[in-house]
Formats: sequence, structure tokens, C-alpha cells
Amino acid sequence: MSKSSGKLKYQIVLEEFLKAREWEDELSINAENKKVALVTDLNIGEHSGKLIIEASDESDVVSVYLYLGFSCKKSKRTEMCILLNDFNARGGTGGYGCFQLLDPEDDRIRWVHRVDFEGSSPTGKSVEQIVGPAWERVSAFIDPICAVAITKQSAAEAIEEFDSAASGESEDPTEL
Repeated sequence: MSKSSGKLKYQIVLEEFLKAREWEDELSINAENKKVALVTDLNIGEHSGKLIIEASDESDVVSVYLYLGFSCKKSKRTEMCILLNDFNARGGTGGYGCFQLLDPEDDRIRWVHRVDFEGSSPTGKSVEQIVGPAWERVSAFIDPICAVAITKQSAAEAIEEFDSAASGESEDPTEL
């Protein structure tokens, strides 16, 4: 714990992050295990999601998770893996973080990025530099991910549509 304030190091860091974002969310603090967490709902474009930040004073690791507000149909798991692998291979945020499809009992989709701050002095800005690019990355790919997760659209079709839109070529979206 920080001797001057009686607070955990990452409690202070996440409080700085919340203040900079002008959010009023409450932190979950486990002083015994020296862990702090933030869980908040958010909107990603027209979709909902959940941001979870977990930080440990013992390991000096900050984990950022952005859960999408929908799950993948069981019948679409293979297509979703193809799509997420393609999007992960595109880099974008310096190659940090990745999309994941959770186990078959869950079928949720998330973005995850972990940073080990050992030997450094992280701040709220440090956390923002993880969350901001993660949010941008999820925002960029959420529509095709949603289309593959819950419609009949294939990964190949979603990738083709995404690439066409990115290059300025516009096609009508695949129907539900």
C-alpha cells in the first residue's frame, strides 16, 4: 500500500483514470489480495459492452477486457474464429491485445490486453493508453463481428465487406 495515503498503488492509478475520463464508477478493492478492479457498462457504436480493468499491486499487471454485448451462436464458432484471427493478424494497436472467443459454454467475445508495469510508475494516463486503443480497435471491428456472431454472414463475407468499406468501395450489407 502507498504509505502516504493508505491506498493501494493501483487504486490511485485507477482513480486517476476515472477522474480523467470524468466517470463516477466505483472501484472494487481487495486490500488483502492487493487487487483493484473497475467494471463499467459502455456503448461501442450502436452496441453495448462492458469494460473490466483488473490491477494487482503484487504482480504489477493491469488487465483490460472489453466484452462485447452479444454472444456468438454455437453454430458460428468456427466462422468467428476465422474472423477474429484475421482481425488479430491486422495489428492496428501496435500488435498489442487481441480478440478472443471464450469457451463453448460461454460464447462471449472480448478484447484483452495485459501490461506488466514491473519497475515502472504507471499513472491513470498509462491505463488510458491501454483502454483508448482497445476501444478504438473494438469499435473498428464490432459490426462485422456482430454480423458473423448472430447472422448467417460468413467470415469471408464479413472480411470482404469490411475491406471494401475500408477502401471506399461500398456494397449493400448482407441481409440477416
